[in-house]
Amino acid sequence: LTQADDILLFSLSAAGLQVKLNALTSWCSKNFITVNKLKTVILIFGVIPASVIAPNFYVGVYKLSISEEERYVGVTVQPGLARPFKVHLEKKASTARYSGHCIFAIQDKTGRLMSMQLKLLYNARVDCHLTHACEVVPDTINAHVKDLEKIQEWFIRWSLHVGKKAPRIALYTETGLIPLRVRRLLLLMCYLQYLLNLKDHHYTHLALTSSRSLYFAGKSSWYGDVQTACERLPFYVRPVPVLADATEIAVYMAEVEKVAEMWLLRQLNRPLPLKMRTYLTCTVSKYRDALASVVFSTHKLAVERLRW
Repeated sequence: LTQADDILLFSLSAAGLQVKLNALTSWCSKNFITVNKLKTVILIFGVIPASVIAPNFYVGVYKLSISEEERYVGVTVQPGLARPFKVHLEKKASTARYSGHCIFAIQDKTGRLMSMQLKLLYNARVDCHLTHACEVVPDTINAHVKDLEKIQEWFIRWSLHVGKKAPRIALYTETGLIPLRVRRLLLLMCYLQYLLNLKDHHYTHLALTSSRSLYFAGKSSWYGDVQTACERLPFYVRPVPVLADATEIAVYMAEVEKVAEMWLLRQLNRPLPLKMRTYLTCTVSKYRDALASVVFSTHKLAVERLRW
């Protein structure tokens, strides 16, 4: 795999990997390219028994180091763990929170921003971190996604100026934002649709075919993780058709969006569509906060405070 000047080699055996490294060295020497030995590392996936001595790998005359953690095209991987993408999701949650703090910090210079403006900044600077690599890392582990969901909820609460006691569902029905787990699944479905639209001889399409074969054989696979991610949604939606084409995936995505909206509105017994509410466009921040506190039942009147 090649991304710009980043090259990734795969092999199922140590001997096979060394053959590929030798071929890479030969190709680079013929094309006047120097391999950076400091940035070239080896990752061994799976648990290595203590009785097994890891082999040595070379690029030319240089010995390569074996790393326990590495980042490729922005995705951090720890191959020795049962959850190799755990650190990546933790880093992205931290980066998303930092971006959120930066957005709220600019209000010291600009004054209170309106909810619509904060939503625009969220989509531009926070959402990209919360959904990073969701196409290749389906949400099969709830603990990973919950950390990201907390960041999304935190940002919405701060933008609306409501406390933790505000109903969680109302955060989405009042702003029109999609719950993070649903959004990540929709992006995953977009990627699956893209793969299905590729020609049969395309490497990525072949990888999808191989992943499907593993799934049908009862083995762990990316396609199996896609099915699991659908099952982990907070509401019921039919599984992804195992032999779906791109058109069926588009229909499935529309169905997920519709079911998600119905699920959110059913929680509040409201037939209104999901969108940014009109009262949040009020230009006076104190009035906007007062209206939001009434809608979210976070005002300081006794009728609510005595319930706390």
